[in-house]
Amino acid sequence: MLLPFGCRVREWTRSANDPAEGGGPLNGSGSESRPRNSSMEALSNELAELREQHVATNEVLLAVARPDFELQPIFETVVEQAIRLRKADAGQMFVKEGDHFRLACAAGGSEEYRSLIGERDLPLGPGTLVGRVELERRPVMSADIAHDRDYDTEEQRLRQRLGGFRTIVGVPIQSEDEVIAVISLWRREVNTFTGREIELATTFAAQGAIAIRNASLMQQLDQRTQELGRSVDQLNGLSKVAQAVSSSLDPEEVLSTIVTHAVELSGTEGGSIFEFDDMSQTFQIRTAYGTSEELLEALRATRVGLEDTLVGRAASTGRSLAVPTSGKLRRTII
Repeated sequence: MLLPFGCRVREWTRSANDPAEGGGPLNGSGSESRPRNSSMEALSNELAELREQHVATNEVLLAVARPDFELQPIFETVVEQAIRLRKADAGQMFVKEGDHFRLACAAGGSEEYRSLIGERDLPLGPGTLVGRVELERRPVMSADIAHDRDYDTEEQRLRQRLGGFRTIVGVPIQSEDEVIAVISLWRREVNTFTGREIELATTFAAQGAIAIRNASLMQQLDQRTQELGRSVDQLNGLSKVAQAVSSSLDPEEVLSTIVTHAVELSGTEGGSIFEFDDMSQTFQIRTAYGTSEELLEALRATRVGLEDTLVGRAASTGRSLAVPTSGKLRRTII
C-alpha cells in the first residue's frame, strides 16, 4: 500500500486472549500485559523522537536567526541536523547558479567523494537526482541507486562508487515556486527514507529557503546603500568642481580639481588631462593626479595623435573607451 508523506500506520494484532475478541481472562495475565508494554514502549520511543526533533529544529532556527546573515553556517547546520535526525550516512546541499548546481556544503562520505562533488558542478536536467528534484519541484528518492536506470552514466557511477551510497533522497529548497537549492541525503545500505523522515527534511529545507531569502534581501539592501553612498560622493565631488570653476580664474587649479575628483569617484589609481593642439594635431598633457614622475615624463615624450592612440580615438569619436593595459600596448593606449 502506498502512503502519502506524513502518514503513519501501526499494525495492531490482537492476541487470542484479548477480551474484545471474546478471548481469555480479564485479570492481570501475561498475555494482557504484553500489548500494554509494547504500546508504552512505542509511546516512549515516539516521545524521544519528538524531543530529538525539537532540539534539531531549535538548532536550525538559531542558525537562521544569526544577525550576520552568513549562509554557510546555516547550510552546514541544516545538513548536519538532517543527517543526524534522519539517521543518514551523509548529506549535501547544492545551490542553483544559472545553468548548474554548485556544492554549498557536504558532511559525511569519503574525502575523495567530497572532493569530487566539490570540483564538478551538476548540470540542470534529469541526468542527476538533484536535477530531477529541480525539474519536478518535489522530493525525489531512489531506493537503490545501484539499480536506478536513470543513474547509469560513467560520471554517476564514479560518484556512487566513491560515495558508497545506495538509498538517496533529494529535497528541494524553494522560493516562490522556484527551486533555488537541493538537500541530498543518502545511506550506504538499501534502507528507504520514510514519509515522515522526508517530511521533516522538507521542514528543514523551508528554513533554508528563509535564510537564503533573508540573505538576498540584505545583499540588495547593502547594494542599494552603497549605490546611495556613491551618489552622495559624486554629488559632493561635482559640487567641489563647480565651486572651483566658479571661484577660480586659474585654469591649472580648475583642471587639477577636476582630475582629482574624477580619479577619486571612479575608484582608479590615477588620471590625467590632455589638451589638443590644433597646429601639431597632437595632445599634450596639462595636469595629472596619482601619476608618478616617471610616467609623466614618458607621457610628455610620447606623441599622442588622433588616429593611433586611445586618447585620440576617444576625442575623435566622442565616446569613452577602455582597454586592458600592458607595456607593449602603452603607446597605442595612450
